[in-house]
Amino acid sequence: MVYGFDSTSALSIEYPLLGAGLDDLPVLEAHTLEECCNCLRLHRLWGQLSEFALQDFARSLHLLKVEAENPIYQSHQPTIGLYLLKTGEVEISRRSDLDKSLIRHCYSGDLFGYVSLMTNLKNARHQTQAIALTESEIWFLSLAQFQQLMQKYPEIEHLINTQLAEDINAFSARIAHEERRIQGLQSYIHAVPKAEIILGNSKSTQKLATQIAQAASTLQPIIFQAQAGTGKTFLAGLIHARSEIADEPFAELDCLKLPRSEDGRLNTDLLFSRIDRQTGIIELLERGTLLLNNVQILSESDRDRLIHYLNTGLILPNHGIISKINLATEAPKPVQSWVRLIFASPQKLDLPDINALGIKLPTLTQRKADIPDFARYFLNQFCQQQNRPLLQLDQSDLRRLLGYDYP
Repeated sequence: MVYGFDSTSALSIEYPLLGAGLDDLPVLEAHTLEECCNCLRLHRLWGQLSEFALQDFARSLHLLKVEAENPIYQSHQPTIGLYLLKTGEVEISRRSDLDKSLIRHCYSGDLFGYVSLMTNLKNARHQTQAIALTESEIWFLSLAQFQQLMQKYPEIEHLINTQLAEDINAFSARIAHEERRIQGLQSYIHAVPKAEIILGNSKSTQKLATQIAQAASTLQPIIFQAQAGTGKTFLAGLIHARSEIADEPFAELDCLKLPRSEDGRLNTDLLFSRIDRQTGIIELLERGTLLLNNVQILSESDRDRLIHYLNTGLILPNHGIISKINLATEAPKPVQSWVRLIFASPQKLDLPDINALGIKLPTLTQRKADIPDFARYFLNQFCQQQNRPLLQLDQSDLRRLLGYDYP
C-alpha cells in the first residue's frame, strides 16, 4: 500500500494517519512474513525475542510504503498503533518556540510513534511529527494487535519499555538543549518580512530585485557589499523568507559588537563557540540563515574558518589561551551545523574557494528616483499607526525631499 501526499502543502493541514483503516485487512503474506522474521532476528532489540513471540509479532504487521517527504503522522493526531522502519529514513521532530526541533532520525529496525501510546493508552495523541525523508517501507502494528501481543508475551512489553526509556531520555535531553538554544539566541533572532516588497522602480532597484530573487532561489552563501543604511537586515530577511528554509530561524550578528581580549584581539567565541565554555551562534542556530555584518574586521584565520564551514558544514570551535586563561590545549572537535551564511561588508570582500553570490547594495543617492515611493510608503505607515486619515505629498513636498529648488 502506497501513501502519497502533496509535500508542498502547509504543515498545518492534517494528513491521514499512516495505518488508519487496516484492522480488517490481511497482514503479511507467507514469503513477506519470513523476510520480516529474518530482519527482526538480526536486530539488536527484536533479535532477543523468543521464536514464538517473534513470529507472532511479525505476523501482526502490515507492510506500508511511503514516498519521500511525506508525513506519517503529525502532532496531536491520535495514536492508532506503532511503526517499525524496514527501509528508508524517517525524521521525528516537534515544533519549538524557535523552529522545528529535530528529535532523532530513524533507520532500519527502529521503532517510533509509540511513546504517547505507552504513557497513555486511552486517548493517546502524538506529541511529535514523523516525516519520511526518503522513500520508505514501514511495518505498522495496530493498537488492538499491540495490546494483544503485550498481554500474551511479557517479553515484548519488556523490550518496548527498554526502548521507551532510551527514547524518553533522548527526548528530555533534546528539550533541555532546545531551551538553551532559545535562551542563547534571543538577542540575535529577527522577524522576517512576510509580504514585503522592494520599494521603487529605478534601474538600481530593478537590478537589486532580480539579484534578491536569484539569491532566494538557492542556498549558496551571499556577500553583500553594503554601506550603512542600505537595508542589509531587511534584504537578508527577505531572501530568507522567500527561500526553501523560510520555516527556520533568521539571525544577525554584527562582528563590530564582538568583545576584545586584554591584548586587543577579537574574541570570536560568540561566533565559533569555545570548548566547554561558550556556544557560538552558528552552533546554536543549527539551521536557518545567519547575517554576519562587518565581516571585514575578522582576521584572515577566522575568515578561513568560515570558508572551511561553508565547504564542510563543520564548525571549528575556539580553544587555547584567551584573556591569559588556558581553557584548553587539545584540538577542538568539529561541530556539525546547517546554517546558510550571508556576509556583509562596506567594502568588497574576497572569500576564496567558495561559490558565493555577490550583491552590491545601492545607496540612497543611487536610488534617488525611488525617494517618492519611500516617502509615500512611510507616510502611509505612520498614518495607519496613528489611526488618522492618509496624508498626501504634493509636488513641492517631493521637490524638497529630492533636494530640488522650486519656485
